[in-house]
Amino acid sequence: TVDHYMYGWVLFLIMLVPFYFTARHLEVRDLKAASGPASTAPAPSRRSGRTTVRLDGFAWLAVIPLLVFAQEQFGSGNQGSQFALPAELGDWRSIEDDAGAWRLSYPGAHDNVARRYFQVSGVEHVKVLALRYLQQRQGNELINSTNRLYDDNRWTLQARVIEMIDTEAVGDMPVSIIEIADASGNRALIAYWYFANGNALVNPMMVKLHELISRVAGEPESGLIAVKLGCSADCAAQRSFLNEFLSQFQPSLTAALVPESKVSGRP
Repeated sequence: TVDHYMYGWVLFLIMLVPFYFTARHLEVRDLKAASGPASTAPAPSRRSGRTTVRLDGFAWLAVIPLLVFAQEQFGSGNQGSQFALPAELGDWRSIEDDAGAWRLSYPGAHDNVARRYFQVSGVEHVKVLALRYLQQRQGNELINSTNRLYDDNRWTLQARVIEMIDTEAVGDMPVSIIEIADASGNRALIAYWYFANGNALVNPMMVKLHELISRVAGEPESGLIAVKLGCSADCAAQRSFLNEFLSQFQPSLTAALVPESKVSGRP
């Protein structure tokens, strides 16, 4: 969890710094003890130099979590920018939807918005939901194994894939797609991706890394965007439709929630 990781790093820093300076002191003392006349002084050991470099690297690495800890504890607090889905996407119109109907399990999310989009010239519709975290604490975090995009008392997971969507605006963007089903035979597809540090992501470890970078910069905003579409028995036709929808609008949805100049897609 977030607090365990952070305090673990802080403890590591506290233990490492005395070790670092003790090692440097012992190294200098040993060199002085071994030094003799200039003509017989041993040449500096390459191994010793490498050890010093490694110690320097570990010491600087340990400073990163300290900066994050200080920013979270003493920073002024990020209130976040306006968080809203666009009312229109091309020739699609929308109405506000009940985010609670998704029965998400993402405790501690600061914002949670949803819209239902209708195609003006057709009968298809999709539901889009977005959530955002401005502060994360133990048990209230974007990446957690207990978080769910659906009511797992009703739905069961059937399949999960990661795809790169060839979007019309910015090229390839990653997306995770899951297929769920209930006991009555109803099925649905949910495509989702995370945003952190201005990037669209699907790999949870990469999300954690970008959250760390953005917290150091004092901008700890991160979140998730999901697109849901009901489907027939095999979901084949709806999967093709969903990919086409994402190809057109995944960048627009992301840019509405993340500064547009920073939007890029990474696994």
